[in-house]
Amino acid sequence: MEEARRLEAQNCTPARTHSRPRAQNDSTAASSFQAPALARGNIARPYIQQPVSQPIRYLGPAVVPSDDDHLKQPYISSVVWRRLKRSLSNPAIVKLFSKAELDRLKTAALHVPFSQEELKLLYQTLVEENRTKPPINGNPAVQIVQIMKDNAVLIPKILKALQHPKRGRQESELLRTRDAAAVTDFLKDASKATINVEIKITIAFPRDKNPDHLMAMLRDREVYGMSPMRSRQGRSSFKAIANRHLEDALIRQSEWTDCSGDISSITWTGPDSFIGGALAHSDTHNMQYNKPGNLLVGSTSLDVVRSYPDHRVVRPIVANEGDKENANALESMRTTQSPWLYESVVSTAYCELNGFSFTASFDKTVKVWSASEDGSGMTLRGTWPHHEKVNFVATSPHHDRIATATATNGNAVRVYSFDNNDISLSPYDEYCGDRSGEPTDEMGNHAKWSYQPATMQWGKSPGVLDFLLVGYSPRSIAGNDSDVPELKKNTGEICLWNTANKDQIFIVSAKTQNVFEVIWHPTQPIFLAATSPHGPCDSTKTRTQIRIFHQQDTGTFTNVKTLDCPAIDVNELTVKANSLVECFVTASCTDGFTYVWDTARGDQPLHALQHGETLDNPDPDVPLDVGDSGVKFAAWGRSSDRFYTGGSDGVIKAWNLKAATGSIFVKNIMSISGGISTGIFNEDCSKLLIGDATGKIYFLSIDDSDIREDSKPSGSVARHPRAVGSQLSRLIRRPKLVIPHPEPAPPPGYVVEAVEKTGVEISQEYLASGQLIRASESFNFVYQGPNYLQTNIFRREAHVNGDPSQPLIDEVWAVQQCVINNQRALPIHPRLPKTIAPSNLAQHQKNIQKNQHSFRLKTLFEWDPSKISPELWALLDYGRLLDLAEDTLYDHSYEPTPRFGMFSVWKKYLVWERQTRDGVSTITEEGGGFIEEEEVEEEDAHLD
Repeated sequence: MEEARRLEAQNCTPARTHSRPRAQNDSTAASSFQAPALARGNIARPYIQQPVSQPIRYLGPAVVPSDDDHLKQPYISSVVWRRLKRSLSNPAIVKLFSKAELDRLKTAALHVPFSQEELKLLYQTLVEENRTKPPINGNPAVQIVQIMKDNAVLIPKILKALQHPKRGRQESELLRTRDAAAVTDFLKDASKATINVEIKITIAFPRDKNPDHLMAMLRDREVYGMSPMRSRQGRSSFKAIANRHLEDALIRQSEWTDCSGDISSITWTGPDSFIGGALAHSDTHNMQYNKPGNLLVGSTSLDVVRSYPDHRVVRPIVANEGDKENANALESMRTTQSPWLYESVVSTAYCELNGFSFTASFDKTVKVWSASEDGSGMTLRGTWPHHEKVNFVATSPHHDRIATATATNGNAVRVYSFDNNDISLSPYDEYCGDRSGEPTDEMGNHAKWSYQPATMQWGKSPGVLDFLLVGYSPRSIAGNDSDVPELKKNTGEICLWNTANKDQIFIVSAKTQNVFEVIWHPTQPIFLAATSPHGPCDSTKTRTQIRIFHQQDTGTFTNVKTLDCPAIDVNELTVKANSLVECFVTASCTDGFTYVWDTARGDQPLHALQHGETLDNPDPDVPLDVGDSGVKFAAWGRSSDRFYTGGSDGVIKAWNLKAATGSIFVKNIMSISGGISTGIFNEDCSKLLIGDATGKIYFLSIDDSDIREDSKPSGSVARHPRAVGSQLSRLIRRPKLVIPHPEPAPPPGYVVEAVEKTGVEISQEYLASGQLIRASESFNFVYQGPNYLQTNIFRREAHVNGDPSQPLIDEVWAVQQCVINNQRALPIHPRLPKTIAPSNLAQHQKNIQKNQHSFRLKTLFEWDPSKISPELWALLDYGRLLDLAEDTLYDHSYEPTPRFGMFSVWKKYLVWERQTRDGVSTITEEGGGFIEEEEVEEEDAHLD
């Protein structure tokens, strides 16, 4: 047992007894090693000093360290135990400890109780010094307490006896396992009857569970040095810890929105510049939602993203499909939409050797760009037309050959030899897979599907730099997945060409499955392919496989290992070497999981990294792993200690795949409102660009020093305190719109139709021209203006005799707003201006007599005009009394209808008339119409 304790203490780096002066000529590694803070002296005192009133006396320190120093076991007195327990219950103090110090608190290197053998040796020394020799018939700890209780003055005498050079070997064995300080603390506890009392220490960790703080790491570096392998076995290097600390500090710095659709591809073109592509609605059934923003160039230093219009086609004319009406076939839709249709940009690439950028689009072209160093813009240098939609463009950092792949069978792959003098006419070679010829059905007819490139990668390691790897999958020519026969859905092809000599490299086995993704090993002539399952496997548990192909001495590639995957489809593959021959392999899939394998530990996944519920609203009628995009971003950090994934739940997660099972999750880097569609780190993993399914691009970095001062928001921007776990920069920035490009000129022959004016624009023109006027009152009424005649807009049937120059008929006039709401001093009868001349007085008298006669016939009432009041006379003059008399004659009930609202106006007029000097005369126009007229000195004026 004692030997086991010694070995355990040795493995846990036991504490040294105390610091001793070193010999001047001692230059060995052991003598140059400085013990950690927790290993110095008798106890762990990282921030707790032993009381001055009870100093530890070291008797006779040796000049040269003993070879047995590493075997001495520590002992902590009960007083220090209590202080340590009290200190570790405070999270603020625990946060000051380094990881090494916290780990040591959990090991036997901090405190080892005295064993039974040690107690017997110490008891024998006490008996000899007290000159009492009672037999040892029980627990020696109890006997020691009986001797030492309230007798601490014996401690110096006991220590001197233990260190006497004439003492026998058996007695001196105690000092081979314990130093004088440990024996002193033990005897003090014995004098207080507190020896070997077990005290449980609970460490109150702060909320931040990440122990690799930068300051703690720096303290460890000061204590341990750069690489003390003996004391840091199994732990990461300081460089790896520093890298993890920096990567874990990634926070969101900028956000750009209003792209055409899902961000499909992003590529760094420099330290501060990038290009990107987005999907666009170009189907005949949804092209009404098509918008610019499919081609992007951005700058992280200028904090800006611009769009370019170059990937576009002329908007096609859509026809209805039989009886089914298509909104895009309407004439109104065509006249209101742009003549251009922006196509999806699905792949981007950058060539480090020639400095050009490349974008591939569904407009059947690959365009070559020269982007500015700061990302403020780019210039088109050339265009490579293709026969079908271009799905991929790939470059290599080792040569300037550019590979493209289109959505077609036959010669779908091209490799361009870049020509700087005439980029658009750069020569190219075409490649075709063995099975990608145009297929036919059983009757020899052309099939509706074909094998098309699904993935493409250039070689990365020496010996395969010129190799182009292409995976083929069965695809529908019309875009309908049901066109692919059920028996053909798990078939495909893996093709490998040496583009230096145009030879096809032979792949020995397992090359005819449906291929989802391929990737090359970074340092070995090895590639991996995610394919449909093949060979003996459990179909309920293995739905896809990751196959590892290794190059043989003959130059061919053969399948050397197969990893089983439970997902139905694979989005992304990654590989990270963890030794000279083995590696980590990850497969991010549509089921929301990323599966992790260690090739040294079998063909089953070690971990399944899960994301949350999707935000992309997949079709509920299909299985989730078919309708959802799943995990579409997977990338390694600077080392194998950090792995990042992003899924349709809108979360970027950080993982440590080297940690123990259950502890691999590190933190959520970012959570956004849309599913993650793509992402890419820069070369040193200090910057991260993320694209989502809502057309937004996010920029994350370690701090905001990447943005130039003149590009940051102007004015005083308040720095708000961040909550614990906040994922936002202290300098709060609002999302920015992608700067739109100018509207391109219409295509040749396109007729620009006049845009119909809006109602607001037409009404403003009427008011500006004086054809209408607006009353400045609470009712905000609009009336005919002085120039209304220019409009030639009349309701002739509303005027007398159908003549617009005549007044409105009574029925129409009674429902006018100016009559119903007669609370204004406005003309009460708006009509066209007309010069009115007085009628003949004789004719006027005849009209009056006709009115009187008509009244007598209806009422059988004789009356004297001289006795009629002026008000009644006025009403009679206008014919109103006759209508009222007729209603009374036939017992019609009287109701205050809107037409009687004008009486108040006439009453006001009559009051005004009484106040005038002149009398009132009534005249008539020819035709019998009654009007009111005021006699003035110079001319007659119409009162309307």
